[in-house]
Amino acid sequence: MVARLILVVGLGACLFALAQAHMAIYDPCIMDTRNDKCKGFGKVDYDIASPTGQAHQYDDKNGVENLNGGVCRTMPNEKTAVTWAAGSTNTITFANHGSHKGGFCEWAVSYNEGVTFVVFNTDLNYLKDAKDIEKYSEKLTLPAGLPNGNATISWTWVNREGFREFYWSCFRAQITG
Repeated sequence: MVARLILVVGLGACLFALAQAHMAIYDPCIMDTRNDKCKGFGKVDYDIASPTGQAHQYDDKNGVENLNGGVCRTMPNEKTAVTWAAGSTNTITFANHGSHKGGFCEWAVSYNEGVTFVVFNTDLNYLKDAKDIEKYSEKLTLPAGLPNGNATISWTWVNREGFREFYWSCFRAQITG
């Protein structure tokens, strides 16, 4: 009886640890975030820190989910999270629930509501120094030649340790020259 209880408690602790091993951008405010400081940045996705699963997007006109759309969705009412100058170096803060010893990361920009993206930064060992702490920050330098305008910045990451999981978050940015 005691052995069974220990087994159940141990298994539960392992499953809880696995469920907590996820990453998400905390600041700037990403689309559909559950971050309390980011009210009004889209419909809350309570799985935003989980690996990307079935792609979906929201149909604003009908108020329903379209399960065939893209993950990094933009809606006409999305707020601009940041105003950044082309060529500037900026801080990105992650809600860190498990860094998986880093992994492959790409940053990309879109000027057409997320229809197409252009990758501007690739790192084969991104977040390698992130310890399993609540918040972790990295620097991101924008290309100097980015055009002025409303943009969508995309972050994708595949963890190095454990099951290979794909993470994808986006935020709106006003780019200035």
